[in-house]
Amino acid sequence: MFFKNLDSPTRELMEEEVNLDIQNNKLYISPRLNQTGVQFFKQYLIDSIRNGNSETLTNMLQNGSHFNDTELRHTKNGIIDAKIPSNAASVLAEDIFNRFYCRALCVRALSEEKLLKVYRAKSVTNPRPESISKENSFVDPQNLLDDLRNNVDGATEMGVPGGPNSGLSVELI
Repeated sequence: MFFKNLDSPTRELMEEEVNLDIQNNKLYISPRLNQTGVQFFKQYLIDSIRNGNSETLTNMLQNGSHFNDTELRHTKNGIIDAKIPSNAASVLAEDIFNRFYCRALCVRALSEEKLLKVYRAKSVTNPRPESISKENSFVDPQNLLDDLRNNVDGATEMGVPGGPNSGLSVELI
């Protein structure tokens, strides 16, 4: 993913947002992570925020055994034990890194009196119609910040950043 405003001030605010979630016991920990993954996730996230990006976090999660082999899934035929997808590390890393990036930009937009615009940070083969409709739209920084802080996993009410694999993020204008 290409993060247009990933600079030192944004990184500092991202880390503050992670620490806020840790202090409030709200940091999202994927149920796909095994005991080792849970143990190292917070530090990997902070390290990637300080010195890398979502790819850095992906690589940390892929190196070693950090994921369960299987997960329970609800299907039309009932609950099944399914294999964890091979792209689980990148899906988790991109989503969580992007969420904290968006939160940091909300804080910056509010303090710098700037606007936030939705853009495609990652090229996807078949973008969802709901993602396409959000591209180049403006979002209220306070509303988005509240939404992201209240919905630390899964979909947000505003649909930004758009969930795993949407490729959407925000930029300062």
